Amino acid sequence: MVWIVRRSAGPGICPGVGVDTRLAVTPVFGMDTKYQPESASNVFDAHRVAPVYSGVNARFMKYSFNLYQIRKPARAKSLGLTVLVKNRQPSSLKTLHRPPSFHIQCITHPSWVEREDPMAAHPVTFEPPGARPPRMHTSCEFVQILMKLQRATYLIASTLDLEDLLDRVVNDIATSIGNVEVAVWLRDGNSDEMILHGVRGCTIYKKGSRLQIGRQGMVGYVASTGRTRYAPDVQRDPYYIACELETRSEVCIPLKAGGTVIGVLSIDDHQIDAFSEEQLHVLEALAGHIAIAVENARLFRNERYERERMEREWAEARALQRAIFLKPIPLVPGFAFETAWHPAGAVAGDWFDFIDLGRQRYGIALADVSGKGLSAALLMSSTRALLRSIAPLYSSPAETLQHLNRALTEDFPAGKFVTMLYGVLDAGSRQLTLASAGHPRPLLINHHCSFLELDTGMPLGLGASSYPQSTVTLAPSTKLLLYTDGITEAMNHNEEEYGPARLLEHFLDPEACVDGLIDEVQRFGAGSDRADDATAVLIRSR
Repeated sequence: MVWIVRRSAGPGICPGVGVDTRLAVTPVFGMDTKYQPESASNVFDAHRVAPVYSGVNARFMKYSFNLYQIRKPARAKSLGLTVLVKNRQPSSLKTLHRPPSFHIQCITHPSWVEREDPMAAHPVTFEPPGARPPRMHTSCEFVQILMKLQRATYLIASTLDLEDLLDRVVNDIATSIGNVEVAVWLRDGNSDEMILHGVRGCTIYKKGSRLQIGRQGMVGYVASTGRTRYAPDVQRDPYYIACELETRSEVCIPLKAGGTVIGVLSIDDHQIDAFSEEQLHVLEALAGHIAIAVENARLFRNERYERERMEREWAEARALQRAIFLKPIPLVPGFAFETAWHPAGAVAGDWFDFIDLGRQRYGIALADVSGKGLSAALLMSSTRALLRSIAPLYSSPAETLQHLNRALTEDFPAGKFVTMLYGVLDAGSRQLTLASAGHPRPLLINHHCSFLELDTGMPLGLGASSYPQSTVTLAPSTKLLLYTDGITEAMNHNEEEYGPARLLEHFLDPEACVDGLIDEVQRFGAGSDRADDATAVLIRSR
């Protein structure tokens, strides 16, 4: 007898899946008069059928269905037909709508069915009852598990905190499948061991437990071979190490990133041979997503640690640099000093200094190291230290800059340099002698504003150079502004510079000060991504 199986037009929906589950069987030849086609007796309510789409070919729907063998009494000839019903208990008897004296026995049989042809016939393969052990789930339940695992995959991929990720992995898998113990072991980069980072349902192993790779347990075996190992009966597996007394089967799946085993996903169940081939494939696919998520979380964690370390170092460097500039400004009879230091980042290459040379003589320096950030700050520190050691040895700014330039040319990396204004103020005579190493001209403010005509030498550190010097007398009520190019070259969002003209205009106001200047420059450059260190020193003669 050959039977054609097709879907019935009658209602019958699998709960939570939305698939019509009524199937009709029609004999093609060898028609039995007691079993008429399209009658109520041959429409089976296949309540458990549910399709699972294959990733290989979308035109096919993969079913695990039952082969029902319909038997007449002993004197009758047996009939065979295939019914697409998902059922994981082949030893159980099914009570379906059938003619009297028929006995129906369920035998599980997997096959491929083309989705567009529900009339397709299927090969009949008989398997003795009880030949395969019961599986953990029926079809509808397994599809629902797939949906839960899919949602879990999205949640796992959205987590970047490694500990939270692994806790979510073990809890989501255990909740989705049920009646299982789940553990995630990660490889220790500093030893030949696996460390337990996530666990659910195991009372023996805790977070931080270790297993030797290749020596201990199925986890160690999988970590060394990089291949999935399934123990349908753990008592017969030589690599299994007992965890829970109720455990009967276990699967360990490698977590790989870039072809390297970074961990192992271990799942235990209380039933013998609890995982079907389809379930193992699903868990292996899930393990791939977990491995990617773990690797991303590790990279994020390492990046976060590195960023935090760098932030601590920057904070320490900034604190040290600020400590230099927060030192008390010397009290010079007849003079007052205003300073402003505004780094573009955590640290700066701009700096200023006051050096007591004795006999009412004071060295005043303002400098700008090329570049920004930590490298500029390091060069600033070395330049400042050299200037402080050289300045007391020479009476004139020109000589001081010459010797400082010679030292920096020997030590500075290629392409690095310093622009500097260095002056010696004689408080008794009110004279300030200045020398410039490629620095912007100072601004003299005395009822009107003008830039000093000052010859300049090459920036320090580029090569041999001479440094002409000039002397200016600072009468009472006279002010002299020293500044870095971060002020005049500050740019707004239209690529327009603040410029010398705005600087002159700012100090036409008798109440103008350096802090107000920095605030104005910042407002001018708001919205621009071209920021530079800005430093200014204002000398007031009283």
